[in-house]
Amino acid sequence: MPLAWIVPPIAGVMAIPFMLFGEAYRVEWGMVTAGFAVHWVIICYLFWFLLEPKVSGYQSPKPIRLNAAERILIVANAEWLGQGVGVTVFEQTEGYERLLALGAVYNVQQDGLVQIRLYPFEDDIDGSQMNSQLAKVNSSGIGDIVVKPGPLRNTV
Repeated sequence: MPLAWIVPPIAGVMAIPFMLFGEAYRVEWGMVTAGFAVHWVIICYLFWFLLEPKVSGYQSPKPIRLNAAERILIVANAEWLGQGVGVTVFEQTEGYERLLALGAVYNVQQDGLVQIRLYPFEDDIDGSQMNSQLAKVNSSGIGDIVVKPGPLRNTV
């Protein structure tokens, strides 16, 4: 519940004694009532902070299919994958991640799958190293592919 919905009712409840008991009560007990109101607002903020839903950790989208010849990786949809978003693609081997390619989201399909067009990184000018690595990963299984947010690309 947003805090904006909590504060006005609390202020209204704190104003009830003033309306019921009049000016004499306001003069004698006004600061005490205002203090209670401030404490209630602080308590509401603390509850809001403690009970606020936490964002779960980063989850790499599950790779579905890799077309090494066309340099397209198809993954399951993730909230952060939108049209034109830059990604980095890694192969997880022996406890570490090795960079395979850079990429950009090329298409978000009707069925929720996401097509990522892969590009060679700067050290691999013609893409031959990337092509050989993609072919090797494609033959051994794509379950070890990890997709992470990456640099933005202008070409999609």
